[in-house]
Formats: sequence, C-alpha cells, structure tokens
Amino acid sequence: MRYVNIPAFAADASFQQLKDLGDCLAATGELEQAGACYQRASRMVEQDAALWVSMGSLALREGKIDQARRLFERAVRAEPDNADAQAGMAMVHQQMRNYPAAFLAYMKCLELNSDNLMALLGLFQVSCQMGTFSHIIRYLEIYLLSHPDDTAVLFCLATLQAREGKLPQARQAVGRVLAQEPQKIEALELLGQIERRMGGGAFSGAIQ
Repeated sequence: MRYVNIPAFAADASFQQLKDLGDCLAATGELEQAGACYQRASRMVEQDAALWVSMGSLALREGKIDQARRLFERAVRAEPDNADAQAGMAMVHQQMRNYPAAFLAYMKCLELNSDNLMALLGLFQVSCQMGTFSHIIRYLEIYLLSHPDDTAVLFCLATLQAREGKLPQARQAVGRVLAQEPQKIEALELLGQIERRMGGGAFSGAIQ
C-alpha cells in the first residue's frame, strides 16, 4: 500500500483521534488515508491490540493476507481475549483455506462475544466446508436469544437442525421464518422436506 499524507486537519491529532479517524476513513473506502492515519498512530504507542486489528482488517481488504496475518497475530499475542483479533485471525485462516484453524478462532471469538454476527456467519461457512455442525447450532441458538427475529440466522439454524435429525426443532425454527416471510421459497421448501422426513422420507436439503 502506498501511504499518503494524513488529512491536514489531523496533523496535531492524538493517538486515539488518529485511530478513530483511520477507522472512519476505512469505513468510507478511503483506504490510503486510513493507512496513513494508522501508520502515524502506530508510531505513538508501543503496543495497542485495537490498532493492530484495524491495520490487519485494512490489509485483509487489500488482499495482503501475510501482512494481515502478522498484524492479527500481534494483536492476539498482546490481548488474547480480544474478540476482534480472534475474528481477524479466523478470517485470515479461512482465506488461506486452513479451515480447522479458522473454526477454532471463530469459536474463540464467539466465546468472547456471542453477539458477533460476522464471526457467527464465518463459523457457519467454515462448518459447511468441514461438515461439522454441532458447535455452530449452539452459537446460533445463543445469538437468537438476543436477536429472535433474525430470519437469516433462523433459517441457518433450521437447516442445520434438520441435518442433525432435530426435526421438531427445525420445523419450529423454519416456522418462525415463515411467520415473518411467508413467501420465502427456501423456507417453504425446507419445511416441506422436514415434514416429508418426519413422515418417513429422507432429508435432501442442501446447505448453501
């Protein structure tokens, strides 16, 4: 990444102001100026896990996987219980197709912050790659305790419960989806498959 000068109005900014400004610039797609803010902020402190997470996320967006890995590793070493650092490492492992390591890092992130939807969906994707679903069902259920109307997560839960043979629970979950989205084709198809299986058929639903 070719770093540019930070915005003129940030010339006398503090570490936290630079870090926050970098986050705002990154969120709006101004990646070069975000990088400049992070670089200047990094010269003001010896260790800051949150800054390394932000820098790692920026590197990941730019496709610099090795650089992102090093930054997230520094963040994890400095603060092992930083959920965002664990999520960052999980994303790096996932992009490198190291699914077992990604799975463990996503699990660690969700243990620290069960409300992290990005980590939850990442764990779902990795679980699909590995064919291992029992752990993610638990985290989907925990997430839905505080987000009971999230139909995307409800549909994931219903699909996995059906695959694990938990058919009454799956029917209940997909019913909650249809109560909010009665025309959702995928949910209607899944409900039909569940009911056929409960009547003696075989479950043939595919996880996307």
